Amino acid sequence: MGRRASSPAAGYRTAGASSATDVLLEREVEAARLAAAVEGAAAGRGAVVVIEGAAGLGKTRLLRHAAELASSSARVLTASGSELEHEFGFGVVRQLFERAAAEAGLEGAAALAAPALGHASDASGDRFASLHGLYWLVANLSSSQPLLLTVDDAQWADGPSLRFLAYLARRVGELPVTLLLASRPPLPDEDRSILEAIAAEAQLLAPAPLSESAIATLAGPTADPAFVTAVHHATAGNALLVEELLAEARETHLAYDMHTTRIPGSDPGIRDAYDMHTSRTPGSDPGVRLGYELDASVERIGRRVARRLAGLGEAAAPLAGAVAVLGDGVEVEVAARLAGVAVEDARVAAAELVAADLFEDARTLRFRHPLIRTAVAERLPAVELGQAHADAARLLAALGKPPGAVAAHLLAAPPTADGWAHETLRAAAHEACGQGTPELAAIYLRRVLQTPVVGRAGADEHVALLVELGRAEHAAGSAEGPGRLRAAWELSGDGQVAFELVSMLAEQTRWAEGAAVGREALRRTHDRELDLRLQTAVADCVRMDPSTGGDEPERLIALAKTLNGDTPAERRVLATAALITPVDTAAEHARAALLVHRAAADGSRVSVTGVVSNLIRAGRLDDAERIAEEVLASARAAGLIQRHALMLSMRGWISLERGNLVAAREDLEAALELGPQLELPATVVASAAAMLALVVAEQGELERADDLLTAHGLQDDLPEHQVMNLLLHFRSRIRGLQGRPDDALSDAQGVGRRYERLGIRRAVPPWRSTVAILTDDEALAREERELAERWGTPLAKAQAHRGLGLITHDTHHLQRAAELLEKSPHRLELARARVDLGAAQRRAGQRAQAREPLRQGMDAAHACGARPLADRARTELLATGARPRRLALQGTDALTPSEQRVANLAATGLTNRQIAQELFVTAATVDTHLRHVFQKLDIKSRGQLTGAISR
Repeated sequence: MGRRASSPAAGYRTAGASSATDVLLEREVEAARLAAAVEGAAAGRGAVVVIEGAAGLGKTRLLRHAAELASSSARVLTASGSELEHEFGFGVVRQLFERAAAEAGLEGAAALAAPALGHASDASGDRFASLHGLYWLVANLSSSQPLLLTVDDAQWADGPSLRFLAYLARRVGELPVTLLLASRPPLPDEDRSILEAIAAEAQLLAPAPLSESAIATLAGPTADPAFVTAVHHATAGNALLVEELLAEARETHLAYDMHTTRIPGSDPGIRDAYDMHTSRTPGSDPGVRLGYELDASVERIGRRVARRLAGLGEAAAPLAGAVAVLGDGVEVEVAARLAGVAVEDARVAAAELVAADLFEDARTLRFRHPLIRTAVAERLPAVELGQAHADAARLLAALGKPPGAVAAHLLAAPPTADGWAHETLRAAAHEACGQGTPELAAIYLRRVLQTPVVGRAGADEHVALLVELGRAEHAAGSAEGPGRLRAAWELSGDGQVAFELVSMLAEQTRWAEGAAVGREALRRTHDRELDLRLQTAVADCVRMDPSTGGDEPERLIALAKTLNGDTPAERRVLATAALITPVDTAAEHARAALLVHRAAADGSRVSVTGVVSNLIRAGRLDDAERIAEEVLASARAAGLIQRHALMLSMRGWISLERGNLVAAREDLEAALELGPQLELPATVVASAAAMLALVVAEQGELERADDLLTAHGLQDDLPEHQVMNLLLHFRSRIRGLQGRPDDALSDAQGVGRRYERLGIRRAVPPWRSTVAILTDDEALAREERELAERWGTPLAKAQAHRGLGLITHDTHHLQRAAELLEKSPHRLELARARVDLGAAQRRAGQRAQAREPLRQGMDAAHACGARPLADRARTELLATGARPRRLALQGTDALTPSEQRVANLAATGLTNRQIAQELFVTAATVDTHLRHVFQKLDIKSRGQLTGAISR
């Protein structure tokens, strides 16, 4: 069969169209928007465009049109999702970047993309490190030339690649990059959450079906109008179906023969497809005597494909089947091996398939449309198709393809107990975990579990598989992970598995279940080290959820007194006991935190947030900040963005305690922005939200504070978990700032009840002072002062004195509160104490004395960013007869913390790109910060930075 020229419908061009820039037929709007996006990227303005429409509406042609438009000004990288590779991690990413990365190299933060591209075996397994690295790969590639990234059939793209595309979509506006995706509409119950997230950042294009007028143009001037109407009716304007019908009509001359009722020389299949009659077509023009009833369906494409294959050489059908199995983009040599034909015969067959309009005319073998691939695959019997995938898996493995690519075929083949298949699937699971895609690892491992190996060795392997699967599911955020470990523990009785199960349940905040498992495991174990580790795990579960019941925390504390810390497990007991022991002095609290921190040297999994929070409560803000910065630095170096976000929230808390509201807000907002992207634990996100709500309330944004609490489910009753107690305290403070004393009192009393049930009697958090002030309870305020003296920090003592002073109207207590805070790091609390002192002195008639503390309090509150407190101080000053000046920050004091960090790094000689990679932000963000720095410091060049920031 000779090669048939593509019909006009293939490109939907008007007759005579020849240039790639010609307007596509009835696609003028879409073409214009694509041109604008490409031009914008060339000018440095990135964009995301999503084309959505049913199969056959011309989405792929629009992608090609965009590529043709961009070819002269941008580098074009293309990929296509496929049903086969849906479970091959970062498959689409590899299509896009594998060759480009090999040419350009992975430099700087882009090196974190190596696992996603299959270049690393010692990866951290942090999925967000790969996303960050891929972002910087795109940034690096686009630094010398704009990029156009196109992904066809995005609905079939693998999950990890889609997550990256969503990650990029939120940041692409700051890069000279156009991200262009095409996908079909969602099916019922199909999870399209990631694609919807991308669409939320995108311009949406929805090509409409072709009109009858467009079909007439494509059919040509000699086409029978009734035939055109029938084509439109049969295809509903679907461009691919229109093309198929018009192409076949041209082959049979149907549209141009107005008089015959039989098609001379046509085969019966074609004759049956066109039922011609001479009766009047209802609603047709009276002059039209010939009507057409046309069959235009997806099944029709399959029949036409079968007819075309039957007319080609012997090698064509096997080669098409091999490509249907292997997937688009396969080399002819590989497809020939699977098809069982000689390579030269395969080349001839490939040319025939291109001429028959089944394959694209490209370097590698690919079908012209996914529906054609489906039609070829459906011709293969199910048994034959399954065996073909099994053969393809071994072929790709022999060619050295990644385990994930091989595993994709094993998943499409029938389950087997074959040892090689099991090993390959487990290797693919290991690869997936290293890439940070544990959800794919779980898919591979579930397949292995479908065909268990019999015998003792098989039983051991089954237990090991359950553990691996449980870890993968847990890492993927599934609640099913603990169930796998529970099954493994019940089968094996392995206490180590039980310990891991307890830890996993605790991480999912299922503390009661964790305690129950730990108790049962303790009854079975006879290993001392394991016994000690289990005791620490159970005690911690009971501490976190008092409703669990049990005296394990008390017993662990008693046990710790008998140990010397000679083994890792003993040191773990000592550290955990120190952390959970109720203490009433800050020094003991800090000692426990540092002991836990040192336990990490043994490789123990300790909570760094617990360490930092203990140090904050103990008033050791410098130590807390040092550890937080160490963790931030190590997280940046390893690309552990989730850990980075966690420490941002802790650093935000430290800044809140210092009274640096601007710094606290920056860090907490950054952590919350990353939360949904990084799948941070709900308790971490809630904590950051509560702290941010307090920050904005201190800044005077009272409605914004309520919005944050509502958005994160913190308006109503909070669970009685240890982590929620502090959040309740923060909410009490917010209610006080909002002028809602009854709500503030209720929350503060709730904090007290919770701590009393836990047996914790200390001055932090200072709930007693809040209750005492709101109820005028002097006895409770004096109790707070006694506990604060024992606790020993300047902040605790100052808050107790402030409470007594406000209740008794004794300015000496307020004076003492200010004095205690003068040498502390708590600048906002110092400002508050001074304003309270000055206000009390004014009310006592000491107007001249009141002016200095009020002026100092106003200045300090202004520097902290606490506008309501500064305004209150100014109002009090005016009441004393003073005329306070209006304040404005100048010089380095005017810089935000982010601006200060960027300025410091720029002063060391780092480029904007290097600074962006260091701080996990975009280069455009650095540009903005430096522009503000130059304005605030009144400088014009980077060379002036060192001198300006040191003044």
